[in-house]
Amino acid sequence: MKSILESRPIYHHTAECIAGHVFCSFLALVLRKRLSEKLLAKGHHLEWRRIIEDVDAVEEVTVHHEGKSFIVRTEAEGLQE
Repeated sequence: MKSILESRPIYHHTAECIAGHVFCSFLALVLRKRLSEKLLAKGHHLEWRRIIEDVDAVEEVTVHHEGKSFIVRTEAEGLQE
């Protein structure tokens, strides 16, 4: 599972931390599978690496205007098959 999710080694010292790490890893795997199923249902056959690269390219910027702050994110470019 760690190789699929590309997680690096993390050393925990308590049972609660280990359980939390396993839960988060499992949740990530479930979400990845669900996303893959939804993409396939819509006829998209995309490599997981390309999806990750597209999401990684999204940037977040805080804009200050007239005493207010707004968080703006760039759009994902989207993938072409």
